[in-house]
Amino acid sequence: MYNTKLNKFIVSALEKSESAISVPEIVGLASEAGLNYNISSFYRQLHKLMQDNLVSEYKFSDGVGKFEIKKENSHNHFHLICQSCKKNFCINVEKDILNKLLNLDDNSNVIVKKVNLEFEGICKNCSASVI
Repeated sequence: MYNTKLNKFIVSALEKSESAISVPEIVGLASEAGLNYNISSFYRQLHKLMQDNLVSEYKFSDGVGKFEIKKENSHNHFHLICQSCKKNFCINVEKDILNKLLNLDDNSNVIVKKVNLEFEGICKNCSASVI
């Protein structure tokens, strides 16, 4: 993988982000930092990072792809989307709970490769302002 200025910026932005972020959000952060690249350059770099297994892309119900640094337990990791502020938050699920949810055991005839589970609700910040 090439360690270009843009590549380093994208990795840094994803590492600093508390949630998965979209390409327009990354472009905005880059612009604030004085980096001005064509949007296709961001997609190209993100695609390379995904090929190198460093970044994951999540497609949420709004159809927008969002990216984050690949986590060690990414197969046990889901997102909650706040219905108020639209931010996404990571939720980690224990593997045995996930297996029970999918009704899998050691005798199962299937191997689950990918699960796309999205929760919707209200985050702590938004629920505090409602009360």
